[in-house]
Amino acid sequence: MNRVQTQKHQRLLSKLFSVNSLVTEDVLNRLEDSNIFNVQVSIDGVGETHDRFRGRKGTYERAINAIKLLKDANYNVSISSTVTKQNMSEIPRIIDMAIDLGVSSFKTTFFMPNGRGKGNMDKLVLTRQDAKDLTYMMIEKKKEVGKKIIIASATEYPWLVEGLDKKSLESMRLDDSSKIGCTAGSSSLYITPDGKIAPCPFLRDLTAGDVRESDIREIWDNSPTFDIFRNITRGSLKGKCGNCEYLGVMCYGGCRAAALAHTCDLYADDPTCWSDLA
Repeated sequence: MNRVQTQKHQRLLSKLFSVNSLVTEDVLNRLEDSNIFNVQVSIDGVGETHDRFRGRKGTYERAINAIKLLKDANYNVSISSTVTKQNMSEIPRIIDMAIDLGVSSFKTTFFMPNGRGKGNMDKLVLTRQDAKDLTYMMIEKKKEVGKKIIIASATEYPWLVEGLDKKSLESMRLDDSSKIGCTAGSSSLYITPDGKIAPCPFLRDLTAGDVRESDIREIWDNSPTFDIFRNITRGSLKGKCGNCEYLGVMCYGGCRAAALAHTCDLYADDPTCWSDLA
């Protein structure tokens, strides 16, 4: 890094410290020395909606400024929004804002009733009709923005709108022993702030190991927790998920974290899926 680049970097650091206390010089230095190519920032509403959801005034402004500074530092930035009853109508505005900021991609995650969220389910959790409405909203927004931003919409089950003919579905149907599942514990993992490893952010209670005690490769290769998710089959799933015509074709078993959070059963059907309303 030459002198000019170093000075620019230091200016960015001084600004970043003032807007985002979670980013430190040590973190940025380690990012520079890693192969990380994308930084995801959570935006859960516009202005006060985001602040209210995060429980602290000013978090929206800090998040937006952090995106700008990360972009200035040449990081690829994406935005993720946790969708609730309270912010669903603001999702199109968040996408427009993401485009204005030069963000490369946007995705949504349904609110998961974990931790303190269990006490706010009625106010926050989407109904299946809400999920259906969001799906149509996202499909229309993707048509509107075109190639200005990548919008990942698998969370909303868009295939329930776009569909496949019955003959095609039957020809691609999996047998009961076929492996299915999302990336959790299969091609991705989650590390908590205190070093615990879990399959995904919404399954952090299912600890697979601790990076302070074991090598991450050893945990990845040998954890019984990860084996659970690597061996979910069509025959494992219950209810409408186990009998779904899209299983193994367009959908790979729905969200197991949602099933566990809502029913305490990892193999129950995904309560956020609105297939019965299609």
